[in-house]
Amino acid sequence: MPEKKSQTLYIEIITQSKVPLSRSGVYRYAQSEGTRLMLLSYAWDDGPVQQVDISHGEPIPDEVIEGLLDPDVRKISSNTELIRVCLGKLLKLDFPAEQWYCMSIWHSYVGLPESLDAAGDILGIQTPKSKEGTSLVYFFCVPNTQGKFNLLDDYPEKWAACKGYNDRCVEAERKIWRKLQRFPLPLSECLYYRMDNAENKIFCYTTNCTTCDA
Repeated sequence: MPEKKSQTLYIEIITQSKVPLSRSGVYRYAQSEGTRLMLLSYAWDDGPVQQVDISHGEPIPDEVIEGLLDPDVRKISSNTELIRVCLGKLLKLDFPAEQWYCMSIWHSYVGLPESLDAAGDILGIQTPKSKEGTSLVYFFCVPNTQGKFNLLDDYPEKWAACKGYNDRCVEAERKIWRKLQRFPLPLSECLYYRMDNAENKIFCYTTNCTTCDA
């Protein structure tokens, strides 16, 4: 575990699934048997971005799991609900929403576009271009025209580029987070976010959804 002064953990993931996230919602997407976590990129405070290639059997380090469980550690990402729930499924743990900070929510609050690259352009921060990165992610993470997934080991250069894109997302989040410190989210917005997460979970498990196989 890093020294106690480390209080911020920046996180991004890449997942693979036949379930369409836009139709199923976060909880049913994450809980579907066909959904798997492929890659985790993270950084502590000012430290280097590190990577866990879960798809090739690399385990998530204990220090990261301890940080995810530590209420004094801020967890920051672009889509925290998805990341929090997917990591919770993999590790069989429950991570409270109040310990997480969603950059997309913060972007919207201060009038910035939700995407990292668009927000970074406005703030003068170099960010990974979402069009290029999304193309790489989709290549591996949604079924191809034959209904099968492209195998990582068949396209090592593309997978390396995909991993690099995920790392750069973490770097961009950290830079934007620091820029936005002068515009803190009010408590009311944080409470709305937590309520929304809770309602999404309740809705998923109390309705007869047929949009996925979860």
